Amino acid sequence: MRCLGCSPTLTEVDRHLKIHQIDRSGELDFSTFLTMMHEQLQQENPEDEIMKALCVMDKQKNGFILASDLRVKLTQLGEKLTDQE
Repeated sequence: MRCLGCSPTLTEVDRHLKIHQIDRSGELDFSTFLTMMHEQLQQENPEDEIMKALCVMDKQKNGFILASDLRVKLTQLGEKLTDQE
């Protein structure tokens, strides 16, 4: 799922497996996988998640964040940024 752009948590993965009655060590067919992907995509809203994260970083609550703060957070999350970025 992650390779296709989804970011399910372990809890969400477990929920999908439980709904489709699949054991963690079991296999699933492609049709079931597509159904699970569709369900996951329906519940994810990346734009909303990004806006919420940026609002948390907006210390002064004025709609702006410092570029240095954004850089720190992105690098903490594993992003590799050039000096220009």
